[in-house]
Amino acid sequence: MNPLSCCFAGPNPKNLPYDSDENHPDCRRLKMVLVYEIERLVQSGVTTFLTGMTPGPVTWCSEFALEMKKKNSDVLLIAYLPYEEQSIHWRNEDAERYFDILAQVDDVITLQTRYTSDCMSKHRQRLVDASSLVLAVHDGGRDGTKYMLDYAGNKGLGIVTVHPVTMERKYFPGTNK
Repeated sequence: MNPLSCCFAGPNPKNLPYDSDENHPDCRRLKMVLVYEIERLVQSGVTTFLTGMTPGPVTWCSEFALEMKKKNSDVLLIAYLPYEEQSIHWRNEDAERYFDILAQVDDVITLQTRYTSDCMSKHRQRLVDASSLVLAVHDGGRDGTKYMLDYAGNKGLGIVTVHPVTMERKYFPGTNK
């Protein structure tokens, strides 16, 4: 685990109130908050970001980390793929962004060859296990993001959550230092 690493977490866009509409005012505000949080993390010494390469908030955070990388050569973005054909059934736009990001990351770690019923939970655990912090978009619901945050909290990781509509931010410092 890199002591200054942060993984991204967030819901599938279909679980956001504005779905995949990135021009929705709440989505635009959320993206501004995420840029601010990533900049704040880099200023505090985080240099490695880990992405699970899922559509929506995780993709946006990955794109923002790549922008930070252009300004700061110490910033790294590492992709953790749950299985090789992760994007095979995605919308074309999401798959194109996925491959654009993959072409720019510093490393790609593929956890397994094929999809299995437990690969996404294993994927979330591996992301957390390799991180010291989690930056998550979360509305408090019970979903994969909640599972990931619970796992991170139990491991003592620092956590930053951003509500996708109210933009309320919560900071949990963690105990793993």
